Amino acid sequence: MDILTVNLFPLISQLLMISDETVQLEGISSMIKVIKEDILPREDGSFLMKNVLQILYKKCDGLESAQVGSLMLLEAFVKEGLFGQDEVKQFMSEHFSSFAEERLFKIRRPFLKCLITVSKHLSREEISTHVFSVYKVYS
Repeated sequence: MDILTVNLFPLISQLLMISDETVQLEGISSMIKVIKEDILPREDGSFLMKNVLQILYKKCDGLESAQVGSLMLLEAFVKEGLFGQDEVKQFMSEHFSSFAEERLFKIRRPFLKCLITVSKHLSREEISTHVFSVYKVYS
């Protein structure tokens, strides 16, 4: 497990930070497959990808591809049940506002898709306050 983690962590981090969306999506899909097929235990894989997500959040200020990658990763892992309410709450409290202020279409589309997916972990109040307000601004 350690050899796999040591080799995967920097590769996935870089892939999601500097690649285009199709490559990012392929990397995320591959990690989901690795976890689902028990090549990497679910807990270890989720922990690894939480760390990757934290790195992407730190790089979001300077890299559009890191912004897109973090949104795609959060969306995919929530959709697959590999991330839960804790990751969504952290995103909403620490990173939501910076993504909501983003004006680039390249960021808006994955942000909106991510918001739809993570909504299942939000209260009705949070959905009406945050999610609907973003849709109104972007529409």
